[in-house]
This record gives sequence, structure tokens and C-alpha cells, in this order.
Amino acid sequence: MALSRLGNRSRSSDYTWPGFVDALAALLMVFVFVLMVFVLIQANLSYRVSGQDASLSRLRAELSTLSSLLNLEREASADLSSQLAQTSQALFTLTDERDLLQRQLTAAQATVDDRDRSIASLQNQLTANLTLQESLNSQLAALETQRDEQATRLTALQKRLDEEAARLLLAQTELSDTQRALAKEQA
Repeated sequence: MALSRLGNRSRSSDYTWPGFVDALAALLMVFVFVLMVFVLIQANLSYRVSGQDASLSRLRAELSTLSSLLNLEREASADLSSQLAQTSQALFTLTDERDLLQRQLTAAQATVDDRDRSIASLQNQLTANLTLQESLNSQLAALETQRDEQATRLTALQKRLDEEAARLLLAQTELSDTQRALAKEQA
């Protein structure tokens, strides 16, 4: 046996197979490690994608809510615009009525002034013509009655003008409030 041992010692040992097995084992461990890393990354991405789907659904719901709110605001803005147009039209109408009443008041005042001048003229004729005194007194009474009626009409017209001015002021206040609300809505 000693000879056989000596013969085996002189022969070189072949260690390629264990090295090959070690290399394959190391390669297999690297492959399993890389596969595990890919599985972990896939699980993480899957979790993130499902979280993003939930976030995306929530954002879509918010977008839908905001869209409906925008539509409501647009409708409110359209309503305010139509109210502003109506208020402007009412203001123009009231302004025209006020101008008409002002012209009527001016005409009534001119008529009253004419009547006052007529009364003064008749009084001058009364003092000059004593013989026509009774006739002129009756005309004077009639003119004074007309003057009183005109004064009454003038007072009524003045009162109506004051009421129209108050309505105009109220309409202007509403218009300015509506314009401020519209500017606020547009802002």
C-alpha cells in the first residue's frame, strides 16, 4: 500500500469538479438573490400602483365635485348678469320717468307763473277800470281757483317726483350691490 500511496501522491489531484460545483452554487445563490430582489420590487410597485389607483379615484371624485361646483358658479354668474341687466333696464326706465316728471313739473311751474302774471295783470286792470270791477273780480276768483288747483297739482307732482327719486336711489343702490356681487363672483 505504501507504493500505492506513493503513486497517488505523485499524481496531481483534479479539483475542477468541486470548483465547478462551488461556482454553480454561488451562481445559483446570486440568481436566487436577484430573483428575490425582483419579487420585492414587484411587490413594492404593486403596492404603490394600487395606492396610486386609490389616489387617482379620489382625485377623479374631487375633479367631479369641482366641476359641478364650477357649473353652479357659472349658473350663478349668469343669473347675476341677467339680474344686473334687468336692474339696469329698470334704472333706465325710472330715469326716463323721472325726466318726464321733471318736464311736467317745469311745464306746471311755467303755467303757474303765467297764471300769476295773468292775475297781476288783471289786478292792474281792476284798479284802472272801476266800472269793470265785478267782472274782473269773478275772473280773478276763477284764476285764483285755477292757481290753487295748479298749486295742488304742483304739490302732487312734487310729491310724486320725490317718490320717484327715492325709487331711483333704491334702484341705484341695488345696482351697485349687484355690481359689487358680480365683481366678487368674477374675481
